[in-house]
Amino acid sequence: MERGNSDTDTRHRFTFANVLDLPLGRGRAFGGDLPRGVDFFIGGFQFNNIVTWQSGPVYTVTRNGGRVDLIGDPTPTAADRAAGRELNPLAFREAVTPVFAGDPGGPKIGSLGRNVFRGRQQFYWDASLFKNFPARWISDDFAAQFRFTAFNVLNRVNRSRPNGDLGNTGEFGRDVSEQRRRQLEFSLKLIF
Repeated sequence: MERGNSDTDTRHRFTFANVLDLPLGRGRAFGGDLPRGVDFFIGGFQFNNIVTWQSGPVYTVTRNGGRVDLIGDPTPTAADRAAGRELNPLAFREAVTPVFAGDPGGPKIGSLGRNVFRGRQQFYWDASLFKNFPARWISDDFAAQFRFTAFNVLNRVNRSRPNGDLGNTGEFGRDVSEQRRRQLEFSLKLIF
């Protein structure tokens, strides 16, 4: 009964990352003969992306801290979906099988396995634009880098896992969590 998915199981994950030096500016494919003053503003940019698309996190349905019995189809009904539930609460009941056969008043164990349900898939796209400013008048190895980074570019709502506590009748089966919204970050990095 304890065999099941790990709490950190992410069954499917696609990750894409890239670093692209934009081909505009002195010494690049386009604008190689730009005056230094113009190149200072439009040359030397770098575009970066990290895209992650993954299956949702696993979770278990419980009641009073223990797993429940599965007694029906957990697929949400139309009314459940309208209420924002991802599970049908009528498909579960509090466990009735004692853990120890000789102790009917003791702890109970349900027939439902561990971590058998999975939350919604998640999609993250983080992007950044860097502008490199070489400062050769200080040193050949010295440069400044202006960074603009956008986390969760599409401002997509990524949920975690629905509430799996059968005793919480108002929130059971609903995922009201929300992982980070779009965040913008500006920074300056000195490289020497």
